[in-house]
Amino acid sequence: MQNCKRKKIIWAVLAAVLLTGCKSDAAVNPSPTEGVLDLSGLQETDKLDGDPWCDGFTEVAETGRGLYFLESAHIDAGGNFLCYYDYESQRAIRVCNRPDCNHSDETCNAYFVENFPKEFYELVNLKWYDSAIYLPFVESGKRVLYRVSADGSSREEVTELFDTEINPVVDGGITSTSYSNMDICIHRGYVYFIVDKGGAEGLCRKKLEGNSPVETIIPANVMRTTVYRMEPYGKYLFFQKGRYNEDKTELESSIYAYDVETQELLEVKKNVLSTYVIKDAVLYYAVAGEGIYAYSLKDGKEELAVGIEENCFCLQKTDYGYIISTAVDTRVFDDDGNLLLTMEGFPDYMNSERLVYLETDENAQGYYRMVNISEPDPTKWEWQDVRCELTDGK
Repeated sequence: MQNCKRKKIIWAVLAAVLLTGCKSDAAVNPSPTEGVLDLSGLQETDKLDGDPWCDGFTEVAETGRGLYFLESAHIDAGGNFLCYYDYESQRAIRVCNRPDCNHSDETCNAYFVENFPKEFYELVNLKWYDSAIYLPFVESGKRVLYRVSADGSSREEVTELFDTEINPVVDGGITSTSYSNMDICIHRGYVYFIVDKGGAEGLCRKKLEGNSPVETIIPANVMRTTVYRMEPYGKYLFFQKGRYNEDKTELESSIYAYDVETQELLEVKKNVLSTYVIKDAVLYYAVAGEGIYAYSLKDGKEELAVGIEENCFCLQKTDYGYIISTAVDTRVFDDDGNLLLTMEGFPDYMNSERLVYLETDENAQGYYRMVNISEPDPTKWEWQDVRCELTDGK
């Protein structure tokens, strides 16, 4: 998990560049189709992949009843084990249904190889959708989407996405890979993915089932264009798209909504660079040095909800307030903007009900800590260690 963690740190540094802009009225090209959001579609929540994490990359997948996560194998073959934490029982197990398995080596159904640079699973892209786990697999220079059954008993290739250039990197005798991360989002029978064509990013989709062609939503044909932060909501896929200036010190970006049924593209909110979240048909977004704004998708009315001077890297709206992550800590506010709690560190995953951190114990072993944040008084939050229960030899 250390390579994945390093990627998140790099993303946090890049996010600092994205958060230095201010609100303006500059146009974003190309212009989207004229139209308005179908608000009835915004209330539909069937077959989402859970609450997307704000940077798009995470080693955990939320199911509503539990949490899938990855733990380092710590065996000669390297790799990771897929585990599942059940919220009700508060127990975690390795995801393998074989009674004859000791769940301790590469023969286990829960084991995922990291054979750099020949082939490997993109473990930072773990997704839950329609009662199965999905994640990309890189092999022979191609990105392929794999599906893993909920109990780990089956693993199959779903569809090939696109070619990618993989470059081996040797540092201190350890071989890793250099390539462009690909954010994916699964929503209403399609896998949506961002493609980087050497400095020009685009957005595509492909049906999960069948040998269907790739459909291009945003072509990757304009240099210094970036696409990021996909968020499924109702019949829409929300995302941000923008363009850097020549020396990549400034970015103009806006939030768009793609109607997955009509394929209509709408510009929802201009000049939003930083994190956002949608709850009850309200778009909450952050502006560096100002705070969190609430923009109604019903009538277009907007207000400053919470004033915050620091950059906001990730944002979540709860029933009682807001949770944000800055560069150094995580903060909990009530609806009136009063600070309720400050916690050190940057969460690895957050939705409106749970907050998850990756920690390291005294033996330098990584493990997750989780808390249910539905309790409006954060002083009453009860943290739990999320570790697999293993008996001797397992």
